[in-house]
Amino acid sequence: MRTTMQAIKEHKARLLQEYPEDRVLGVFCYGSQNYHIDTPNSDVDTKAILIPTIEDMCLKDVVSRELHLDNGEHCEVKDIREYARMIKKQNINFIEILFTDYCWINPKYNSLWRKYFVNNAELLSKMDVRRGGISMLCQAINTLNKIPLNQGNFGKGYANALRIYHSFKRLEAGENYKDAIDMSFDPELCEFLIDCKQNKKIPTREDIYILSGLLQTMRERLDASEQKPNEEAVAALDNAVVALITNDKKNFDFYKN
Repeated sequence: MRTTMQAIKEHKARLLQEYPEDRVLGVFCYGSQNYHIDTPNSDVDTKAILIPTIEDMCLKDVVSRELHLDNGEHCEVKDIREYARMIKKQNINFIEILFTDYCWINPKYNSLWRKYFVNNAELLSKMDVRRGGISMLCQAINTLNKIPLNQGNFGKGYANALRIYHSFKRLEAGENYKDAIDMSFDPELCEFLIDCKQNKKIPTREDIYILSGLLQTMRERLDASEQKPNEEAVAALDNAVVALITNDKKNFDFYKN
């Protein structure tokens, strides 16, 4: 059976068809494997981060694109500057790769990635608690809104929204990010989510309406709050981007590099 790490290697090989290896910081899994609700048939999707050269920064647009593999999986590619923008937006799909157990990190950047990102992962994940919460809840609400109620297979969309609902509640209760997105804390819930994804259990329309109402109430409460971004986290992220692009050389000489 193909493992998640084998899939990561395949995604890396696809990425290297487009970009030189010394520009690739890493390839990171995101999705059900990180939540422990994957099945043997689950796709493996990834995010990849690129480090721009001086020429790239001066002459080319910031990279933000998606690569498709022959098996239908995809790898979303971001320049480190665009990745930082996603973190500042508190986009949950990009925050979670800070915590994944499934990744390939380029040895050239490994120590810097761990120093500036992994060691600060919890700080960065809660840079803007209000915005991060809204990001999570909006994704769940939009997922429910896209469920085709004129069809019978609601399971996967409902499972994704319910997973986000539980992650949000755990974050509000003070859990760290990695634990909050891991559904194995509750084996019964974990099994239920997997069964829903496989359409072995089908939620009713009433189930969907109830969950949507709970998410909307949470969203309205956050909209009314006045929490501000953590300036320490913003500064840490900015320092991290500079460190990776300059290879942590404080007196970086653009003319010699």
